[in-house]
Amino acid sequence: MTRSTPTSRRSMRQRPLAACVTLALAAAGLCLQAEVRAATVPVTSCDDDGPGTLRQVILAAEDGDTLDLTGLTCGTIELASLIDISVIALPKAPLLNVTVQGPGRDKLTISGADATAILRHGGNGTDGWLTLADLTVANGRATNGLASCVQSYANIKLERVSVRDCHSQSNLPVNFGGAVGAYGLEMVQSAITGSTSASSTRSAIGGGAYVGYTATLVDSVISGNHVTVATPGANSLRSGGGGIYARGPVEITRSTISGNSIEAGQYGRGGGLLLRGSAVLVDSLVEGNVASADGGGVHKANYTNYGDQITSLRIDNTSISGNTARRGGGVSTTRPTTVRSSTIAFNEAAEYTGGLLYVHGGATTTVVFDLQSSLFGSNQAVDTVLHGADFGVDGATIQIGGGHNLIVDADASLLPPGTLRDEPLLLPLADNGGPTRTHALGKGSPAIDAGNNTGAFAFDQRGEGFARERGGGADIGAFEAPPPPAEDTLFKNGFEDER
Repeated sequence: MTRSTPTSRRSMRQRPLAACVTLALAAAGLCLQAEVRAATVPVTSCDDDGPGTLRQVILAAEDGDTLDLTGLTCGTIELASLIDISVIALPKAPLLNVTVQGPGRDKLTISGADATAILRHGGNGTDGWLTLADLTVANGRATNGLASCVQSYANIKLERVSVRDCHSQSNLPVNFGGAVGAYGLEMVQSAITGSTSASSTRSAIGGGAYVGYTATLVDSVISGNHVTVATPGANSLRSGGGGIYARGPVEITRSTISGNSIEAGQYGRGGGLLLRGSAVLVDSLVEGNVASADGGGVHKANYTNYGDQITSLRIDNTSISGNTARRGGGVSTTRPTTVRSSTIAFNEAAEYTGGLLYVHGGATTTVVFDLQSSLFGSNQAVDTVLHGADFGVDGATIQIGGGHNLIVDADASLLPPGTLRDEPLLLPLADNGGPTRTHALGKGSPAIDAGNNTGAFAFDQRGEGFARERGGGADIGAFEAPPPPAEDTLFKNGFEDER
């Protein structure tokens, strides 16, 4: 049995079931299965519906197909209603894996015109991937508690994609994600920006994205997203994650999390990121995020009531700067935390600890911190008596190990031996090379050549071309200062006076 397919693709697919080789095999219930090879199906119309449109091509697609939009020159596909990839005509097999390939994010936008949600994909947890490549998805609007631009009950991969200006608002118990919602999310050279997840009186999470399990970001941007709860109360306690709310393991590499926020009163945690699983930030920048409660840049949570396991946070070669919260302006964490060769500076707290704050998270044993060659300085807090402005611990038993750190304002009894307490002489956040901005070390900074490299990093936060160890040794923090220029001994020896 065959289906109608465009002439340009008929030769590209081998059918899943081959005919039985002999009647004897058929009688025995044995059938040889031919190789399944995905087809590429062209989308030829920019209309919302009709022949050759994205909507109609999806209805005819089979599992594994690539929907090819590279031939379109219209600039925008404006949808009048949601394209639901999970709705298929029986008896066709479920469309679990599909790729939508665009001509470039600056050449084609799939738009909901601020009136409808845009793409919804089926699947179940780990089973299924919706891959979007080289396009923009924008101006989605949802009121059903789900993400407004791209929603999947399985996994989403974004490759060189911009998802922007997507808004989801409801007063359901939880509003899950402004722009993107998925079980798993993988982003490569992509951006989620300018989106919101909002509720009137209940909980809203993931202004940019809600991820039910694992998230991986590489060379990507999460910026200008917001979570808002208009009148927060006891039903708002699950709110969090102005940029991303992730329940499972997270790894963020060479990426920027900036300008995100959450406003949910005392429940507003994680202006940039709310992380429930174990998380690693590498070679990244978390900057200018705001939370109404804890963790302006990052809040490492652990919801033991919901079955979360004991997890951890690791920050490597990363700058956390200019974030604001009520407590823990840069980072608030409830679980074991490792900070290596990183800079946490210029963050602010309306109450206490502008830099990194450990908050008792229900652990029954001593929580271990490992601080290596990291710089905590120039953070501000209103109350610096109860807790240090740069590093503080609130209501917990904590053991701190490590060495070669610079921490200006913290309880001395908390710090590893040999911690420097001098002003670090940091320069403003700037483009000093590499994919993310950094704080350079000013001339004469005590952090220069005073660190270690226990992480065995080849480069500093900026990546290739910026060696982690230059001059007399590794510097403290995310930035490695260049060695001073070689002394001009020729002129120093008076050569210019010779005749």
